[in-house]
Amino acid sequence: MSNVLPGSKKTRKPVSSDDEDAPIYTSLLFELNIKAQDAVRDFSLHDIDDKEGIELKRIAMHDAFTELYDTVASFSQQIMVGDFDMAYLRNRVAQSEGEIKQQLEAALEELENQTEKNLADVWMARVMAWLHQAAAASGPFVESEHEDKQRNASKYLAKVYTMLERPFSAIAKSVDGTQKLRRVALGLQAYSLVKESLEEDDDELTSILGRNKSAEAEFYDEFLNELIGLESTFRQAFNPFDELIWRDILSSFIFEQATDLYNEAIPLFKKRKKDKEKLSTILSWKSNTSGLSEVYLAMTYTDIADAQMRAGNLEDASKLYLISSDAFGRAEKCFREILALLPNAEQSRIDKEQKKAQSLFCFAESNVQVLTELLQVNNKTEAKKVLNEIFKNLRKAETLAKTRELTGAIQGDLKTYAFVEDLLKKKGDDDISGIIAQIAFAKDLRKTALIQDISKAMDEAKIQMINNPSDSLDSIREGLDTLGILLSLEI
Repeated sequence: MSNVLPGSKKTRKPVSSDDEDAPIYTSLLFELNIKAQDAVRDFSLHDIDDKEGIELKRIAMHDAFTELYDTVASFSQQIMVGDFDMAYLRNRVAQSEGEIKQQLEAALEELENQTEKNLADVWMARVMAWLHQAAAASGPFVESEHEDKQRNASKYLAKVYTMLERPFSAIAKSVDGTQKLRRVALGLQAYSLVKESLEEDDDELTSILGRNKSAEAEFYDEFLNELIGLESTFRQAFNPFDELIWRDILSSFIFEQATDLYNEAIPLFKKRKKDKEKLSTILSWKSNTSGLSEVYLAMTYTDIADAQMRAGNLEDASKLYLISSDAFGRAEKCFREILALLPNAEQSRIDKEQKKAQSLFCFAESNVQVLTELLQVNNKTEAKKVLNEIFKNLRKAETLAKTRELTGAIQGDLKTYAFVEDLLKKKGDDDISGIIAQIAFAKDLRKTALIQDISKAMDEAKIQMINNPSDSLDSIREGLDTLGILLSLEI
């Protein structure tokens, strides 16, 4: 607030307190959170054939989350104790004695700890804002890099680096991100200084550059991965479905960046025989990050396919599940390069087959509408062809399905359409349009069973929420999977 000159008629504005600002920020953060969730839904449910439109929705989603985390950082920064107040308190401690000094020292220590925590909160919120802009510029789905988003990402990253001058640690779970990034910054400075006095192909310079690339990759691979996991777990408590999409997009981007950095480091380590052991480790890390990048890309497509399936867009869901299956296949190949990663390869193989099964199931379900139309106009010949195609896809899906929910849905479909096939044979040249009512009746029976399954999954989630909240998410996802199958029957 500007000072008011003596004698001025201008009234003094009251200084706004933290208590007054808090409700304003709380309301704003709530609105921004809703805006971000709406942006995720708009992106996930957009027509996948409209590439230009889906790209605009994707960027809008990242911008919404950037605004949210930027506001979180501003709020955390505003409630921090100022440097002047800290200096004043330290001065009071120096001038005090006895019990008063002990009380002031305790208060100062508590304020210093809180300040460090607030700094960590601000820093990690800024990291999240930077990540969303960086992913908007060159993350999954991007065919050509967006220069404006790249410039925005650089601005946010500059703020992240600038904060490192303050003494604090930002630990998501076990990895200190500030320590990782300080190592990167110091490595870059060391390389810049040594480069002035050595030849470009000097062993020492090559070693420094290789270790710098490796250190930066570790920042992505370890800290950012951990931060995303922590943040997404927190947000899933409010929205267990929509939050998965942005988490998986950022995770895919993070591991893709780490893979690129490891790939840049590998030739540098190959030049030095002394780095043979380090090279072996880097190759293993690279196979892991490249595999994980594909895994999270597959999960992103799965998240969007799930949304499309729940919305009844079965053809789009089928295409997306197939793309997801292909990505899991690429992940399997990456993991098989390293013996220690064979369990990951096997899991990716299972996921690949499961997503292929879901693709076939959705494609079969999308043909049901065609079958119904043919039955309505009494076209028995074409109806039989479509029914054979449905059986073909369902039987393939049955051999690949890995989950109870999908296997049950496929087997339910097979029973329903075996019944339809039998009716077609019995009808002969008679009117076959009445079979539609029989299909509807069979679907109603299945819907009742699926509703019971959803109710059971939600009851299990409610019980687990009390004792083990993280495990309850599995039950919630199981219920959502069954809900998707239920909604597909409405088509």
